[in-house]
Amino acid sequence: MEDLRIQVGLQLNELVEAISQPFSAAAASDGWSEASWAKWQLTFRLLQDSFASGQSLPEASISRAMDFDGITGGVLLSNAAALSNSLRHLRQVGGSNA
Repeated sequence: MEDLRIQVGLQLNELVEAISQPFSAAAASDGWSEASWAKWQLTFRLLQDSFASGQSLPEASISRAMDFDGITGGVLLSNAAALSNSLRHLRQVGGSNA
């Protein structure tokens, strides 16, 4: 389970780093808007902080929420879906804060 916790931490770090970059035309072609970019910057930072501090994380499909915001593809969406799956698996194996 510790390996999975490390994996989740790394996935969160990668998402935060990627979405901390300036908004770009490439992001816009994947369905991002400047507003959704800013929203998800904050969301991933809060998730990262909550995970690091041992708080419980909400049970939700991150990629579905992103789809609701109009995000239709790209690396960030794929990585967010992978994070969702990792968090779900961590909950199933008894991770305390996933």
